Amino acid sequence: MPLLWVMNSCETNPQKSVPLNQLTIDYFQFKNGSEWIYELVSDTNIKERVVAADFTSGKNRFDEVEISFFKYNLVSDKNFSIMVRAESGMKDPVDQVAFVTSDPFLTYGPILWSDASGVSVGGTDSFRFDESVRIGGVEYNKVIRIAFANHPVYKNISMSKELGIVQKQYRNGKTFRLRQYKLNR
Repeated sequence: MPLLWVMNSCETNPQKSVPLNQLTIDYFQFKNGSEWIYELVSDTNIKERVVAADFTSGKNRFDEVEISFFKYNLVSDKNFSIMVRAESGMKDPVDQVAFVTSDPFLTYGPILWSDASGVSVGGTDSFRFDESVRIGGVEYNKVIRIAFANHPVYKNISMSKELGIVQKQYRNGKTFRLRQYKLNR
């Protein structure tokens, strides 16, 4: 009997697992084959097609905490790609989301923190939440607008819950609005 007690005493404490917040999943998680077609505001004949590719999800371990993550690439037919990476924080319910560029001088993008009360933006970026927004004649619900201070590609984006990016303005001043989409959740 003493041997059994010794064996049980060697067990390690169970690892704390921190899942991603549902709000993070609702706004940011899109799987392979999700597709968005945007048109340029100043010339609706100019389109941009963006596809979600290389979706991966899993768990990483840090000391006694196991965090959840997902990542995928938003691949544009305008010859660029941005990785969206989300991971649960070390303590629930704080998640981090980054729009990662392939720019060799910027290895990660601005990070967003979400919690049960909503989404807020860290650093020098600014954030606004609207229950409903009309963009290009289309009504979108639960829209977060993020103005990036230093992102090398985006100046600002508007994201609708469960639809993804519905409008985006690039650093070059061009603004594209969502016209069609096909989502894999």
